[in-house]
Amino acid sequence: MILKDATHSFREGSKSYLFSQLMNEDPLKIVGMNANAKPEIFRFAEILRESMTIGERNIWGFLYNRPLGKKFRRQHPFGPYIMDFYCHSARLSIEIDGANHNKLHQKKLDAVRTQYIKSFGIIELRFTDDEVIDNIEDVIEQIKNAIAARNPLGS
Repeated sequence: MILKDATHSFREGSKSYLFSQLMNEDPLKIVGMNANAKPEIFRFAEILRESMTIGERNIWGFLYNRPLGKKFRRQHPFGPYIMDFYCHSARLSIEIDGANHNKLHQKKLDAVRTQYIKSFGIIELRFTDDEVIDNIEDVIEQIKNAIAARNPLGS
């Protein structure tokens, strides 16, 4: 009934408050920073925090110290997914992919996941575990650049 009233008001030329809020609102303000993740996703994220890969641990050592003043969360539940690392204020997700992500089936799943995350205005950086282990300085520089690009005035 509310949606019918909002649609009716919109057709009449005077936007209803509800309709304008739904059309102009930031999607993350509507669903929250976890995008309505289910309790089982939160439980699985807790398990993943205890079994991080070497590359994830190395990057967490950097992100934990709030680069450029930005707080990151590790194994952050988001809708049906879990982001390896997420900074809400920069809308930045960082994924560290193991060898399993080289498989065609997994690449397709990753592409769907990336589109879902992008639909909320979040950008995603992806690195392989090997990239992080072999060249962490370059990975850190790319992360810093992404944070700066998302916050051009340092906000």
